[in-house]
Amino acid sequence: MQRVLNKSYVCFFRGIKTSHIISNDIKRNCCFFDFNKIKNDDKYEAFGINKKYITRYWAEHTNKKIHESKINEWREQFPILADYDDKDLMIWRNSFNNMDKDKDNFISHADLQKSDWSLEKYTLFQNYDMDKNNLIDFGEYIQAIIDIDTQHFKNFFQGFSKIDIELEFEKYAITEKENNKKVIPLSKLMQMITDKEFTCVTETDSLKLFKSMDMNKDGSIDFEDFLQWVGKK
Repeated sequence: MQRVLNKSYVCFFRGIKTSHIISNDIKRNCCFFDFNKIKNDDKYEAFGINKKYITRYWAEHTNKKIHESKINEWREQFPILADYDDKDLMIWRNSFNNMDKDKDNFISHADLQKSDWSLEKYTLFQNYDMDKNNLIDFGEYIQAIIDIDTQHFKNFFQGFSKIDIELEFEKYAITEKENNKKVIPLSKLMQMITDKEFTCVTETDSLKLFKSMDMNKDGSIDFEDFLQWVGKK
């Protein structure tokens, strides 16, 4: 019967710790150290590994797993998140967390009162308590903010003349070489809504807004599209 060693060894060949039963044949072909007989600090230095690096690696690895699990949980819970990638989703989650003052995963009236929102925005936001429990969850928050910010964006132009709107349009427009027409591309639209202080600016939401502003569906936002979208045509 083959003799085996039931000890905790470090395999120099692979640089890992193992608690598996190791046969003498394997022991002859690889360089093993009895991990239990090596001082704690030397266990890592023997292989040129920084102990702090190992600790940080496992902490980051664990946090990543928790992070991914939480994102998947949110997607299952809130259908509105289906179109968002992880990056855009976390932009929204950070915004929600900043508003959720008592950290109970809901936006309450008390949370809203601690915000720096205007009375108009505060009133509009309360209308998005879809299940009427006086608490706004993550999914309701996203839908509410998108609608409220979009409405405020339109309201910004209500007192403008057509010339004033055109001047605002041209701040962000570029000239297409093909037909010498001024249009606002997606990147400039993102800059525009950032300047207009949208709560969250993500590529996903910006693309949806871009498509809604492209009134004639030709793939660009020209001045006629813009004028019609803000309700001045």
